[in-house]
Amino acid sequence: MVDCGRQSFPGRPFSQPPPVTSVITDASTLGWGVHLGDLEIKGLWSPVERMFHINLLKLRAVRLAHKAFLPSLRGLSVQVLTDNTTAMWYINKQGGVGSYLLCREALRLWSWAKDHQICLVANHLAGVLNVRADTLSHEWCLHPDQVRQIFQMWGIPRIDRFATRENLHCPLFCSLQYTVQGALGDAFQMSWCDQLLYAFPPIPLIPRVVRKIRQDRAQVILIAPDWPRRVWYSDLLQLSLCPLLRLPLGADLLSQSQGQVLHPHLQSLHLHAWRLKGAT
Repeated sequence: MVDCGRQSFPGRPFSQPPPVTSVITDASTLGWGVHLGDLEIKGLWSPVERMFHINLLKLRAVRLAHKAFLPSLRGLSVQVLTDNTTAMWYINKQGGVGSYLLCREALRLWSWAKDHQICLVANHLAGVLNVRADTLSHEWCLHPDQVRQIFQMWGIPRIDRFATRENLHCPLFCSLQYTVQGALGDAFQMSWCDQLLYAFPPIPLIPRVVRKIRQDRAQVILIAPDWPRRVWYSDLLQLSLCPLLRLPLGADLLSQSQGQVLHPHLQSLHLHAWRLKGAT
């Protein structure tokens, strides 16, 4: 029996059925994203929730994921994939003594799962592999005025390689979210040759973007941090056609939900525009 204040929940059976499906979850301090196969759901935290510790938000995202996908998960044994080891531990232990809030959240999850005959087991998914859910919880739109200035200097791309319908800056776009209406498909499965492209990828994808630029000898306007200690930084310098362009730190430089949510840590990103070309 796990206790958390006045709440309690019976432990799992010794013999647990193997998972038959997996839910991938992620969260940032602004929002959350979850995937079940090709299904995806995302949301934003309330102003109160944004003040919570990231461990609590990661754990809460798991409960929201299962509630959202209930018709597909009812009565099943489900594997939860999260990049947060604390959330994983509290799920598998059905609570814990380290944090009252985390314990309460874990018990809420398990109580709800029991009501719907769902059995849970959590496993760790390294953040670099958790790209799809991470993209949902970290989708940012660069301010259109900044994009226009960049395009005026370096040319107007035809395809936005990493976008959704809410944050695209080009007539055509690709998306890591395979069910996005209007998307051309997976950016990495398409040729990048013979045209100028625009790309503002999730930071963990930058090494793949570099390899794709080299492979296809592509011309790309890339939005990426000026982080000299990252392993991909020297590659960006080698591919650069001109000096990188520093983006001004306006409060609305990056936003979500049509400008309603602003990025809280712009200074740490050191965002720049890079004009890149793969070697011929």
